[in-house]
Amino acid sequence: RECAFYDHSIYHLDGVGAFRHLDLLLSIEDLDAVQLVPGAGNEGFSKYVEYYQRIQQAGKSMQILDLTLKDLPLLFDSLKPNGVYVSGIAGIENIETALEVEKAFIRWTKDCS
Repeated sequence: RECAFYDHSIYHLDGVGAFRHLDLLLSIEDLDAVQLVPGAGNEGFSKYVEYYQRIQQAGKSMQILDLTLKDLPLLFDSLKPNGVYVSGIAGIENIETALEVEKAFIRWTKDCS
């Protein structure tokens, strides 16, 4: 009922132990997005890519926190850009790297459209 009340809804799924509830959350028709947070000490996009794929296969958007530069190839290979919001990428230390990352995201969106 809460999701239906809002124009846009996102669920903050926090901690690896909470991931067991993902399928139930994905079955909520009015839930628009999931922010999947593995929790301190459990970081690493590659460990949880299957969960992000399940979110996308369910037609939900997602927020991905704390990627690193080394995670980008896996991100681009395993997910489509639609509905993906990346809120941080660690390891960008200069403008040249930032511009290369920007180009990579642009290619990803064009390749998948």
